[in-house]
Amino acid sequence: MNFKYVPLKRWKKEGSSHLFYVMLGMATFYISAKNEGTISMLLFITSGSLFLSGLYHAIYYFRLPDKDYVRINDAEIIIYRGSFSKKRILFSKISKAVEMDRKIVIHIGSPYYEEIIYTEWLSEADVRVLRRELFQKVPEEAIK
Repeated sequence: MNFKYVPLKRWKKEGSSHLFYVMLGMATFYISAKNEGTISMLLFITSGSLFLSGLYHAIYYFRLPDKDYVRINDAEIIIYRGSFSKKRILFSKISKAVEMDRKIVIHIGSPYYEEIIYTEWLSEADVRVLRRELFQKVPEEAIK
């Protein structure tokens, strides 16, 4: 089962704020090229980095509601944390699963190692299904 990010104003706000870095990178490049005639390599790299990073993050946040946040299969739960980061947790490794304050906290092994699923990033229907599926697959003694 796949659970996607819910469309929030927060994602649009984050994407819009990263467009500022795109404009800043373009402005830096333009101003330095206009004033000096040639642009220094350091300034070129800096403005290019601002531009590319801002563009990447703006697109990422604008497209976030199309992406999966949590996936559950027979043996594990996968929590996506950004573009290149995800956490795979085997159900057999879960020592405790607790729901509190619009979060589902999953303890893995020790009480100091945990993963958090932010339920406000999911729709209410997805939260109900996720809760049911997760608590069915987690060992009985782990549910608190």
